[in-house]
This record gives sequence, C-alpha cells and structure tokens, in this order.
Amino acid sequence: MKTGLETEINSQGPVISKGNYQQLFSQIEQLNNDDILILSGSIPPSVPSDVYEAMARTCSHNGIKVVVDTSGKELLNVLPHRPFLIKPNHHELGELFSTEISTVDDAREYGAKLVEAGAQNVIVSMAGQGAVLCSGGESYSANVPKGNVINSVGAGDSMVAGFIGTYERKGDILSAFRFSLAAGSATAFSSDLGTLDKIEELLPQIAINQLTGG
Repeated sequence: MKTGLETEINSQGPVISKGNYQQLFSQIEQLNNDDILILSGSIPPSVPSDVYEAMARTCSHNGIKVVVDTSGKELLNVLPHRPFLIKPNHHELGELFSTEISTVDDAREYGAKLVEAGAQNVIVSMAGQGAVLCSGGESYSANVPKGNVINSVGAGDSMVAGFIGTYERKGDILSAFRFSLAAGSATAFSSDLGTLDKIEELLPQIAINQLTGG
C-alpha cells in the first residue's frame, strides 16, 4: 500500500581494497579526451576522502570532462579542477554557503559563485521551482512540466544523464539543460526510471528563460 511518503536510506558503501582502488585509478588515467567521468554520491569510508579531488585533477590534466554530483567539501574541493558539470540541489547549494536558497534568483546568485570558483556548468535543481543553469557569464531558468511526483529517487541522476547524453549528441548547452529537466521529471513522475517516450512527452512543456548575460 502506497502512503505518499518517501524514506531515504543511505549506507556507507562497500569496503574497497587498496588494490581495487589502485586498479580503478589506473583505468581513469587511461581515459582519453573523448571520455566523460561521472563522480556521483558520497565517498565510501574505505577510500581516501580526497578521491574525487584526485580523480578530477588527473582528468583535468588529461583533458577529460568530469561531472560531479555530490555535496559539501567533496564538491568544493573539485572546483579548482574545472569540472564540466556539477549539479547541487538548492539545499546542498545553501549548505555550501551557509545560507538558504529559496528563490530562482538565490540559485542564480550562488550558482554563479560556483562558476567563479571553477565549475564550467552548474545546474541547481529546485524541485517544483524547476532548475537554474549557470554557464560562463550567463544564467538561465527552466520550469518543470506538470505531473504528479510518484518517486523522486533517481530524478537527479536522470537529470545528469539527460544533460550529458544530449550534450554529447548536440553539443548545445541549452538543449542539454532542457532535456535534463524532462529526464528528471520523467523519472519523478514514474514508479521507476523515466522512459524515452515519457521524456519526449514532457519536453515541449519546458521553457528556458535567460536570467543574465547574453
């Protein structure tokens, strides 16, 4: 029986041996500049706490795009290495600056600070208020389409996947931003991951407005 409530349970992650960690790092060092590395979630306690920073540094030196979807100091530490995309939600963004992000303008202001600190593109997801994109000296907002939220688990991951997949195909940041909203919403409106059919159904409902720059 569905109650309309969600409970989120996060474990500490698996125990990763030193050998497995070194093997993973060796594979990352072999990536080329056509590859994209996505670093997502919290860091397991069995690996160095600066693992995301170390991986981002290696990729930056090798011209590899890095996407980081985490929070707190782990996110801040990767910024000097110019991650291609970071995607904090409005709560996580507020925690970074010890403030409350409650409006689109708040998200634009503090998202732009992350760009100034090194991020190439920043998407701030704001639940029912949509999302804000800060890229270079420009910022944009996008609405969420109409629908009933069934399961928000995986919606953020779907946004990242939608953004990267579309950018790789089209090379256009705004098209990627728009598709990311549709992908995240399609998952939130479904009992499982959103399907391509659902994403394409929602896509026409999403409008992008330029906030600054241009």
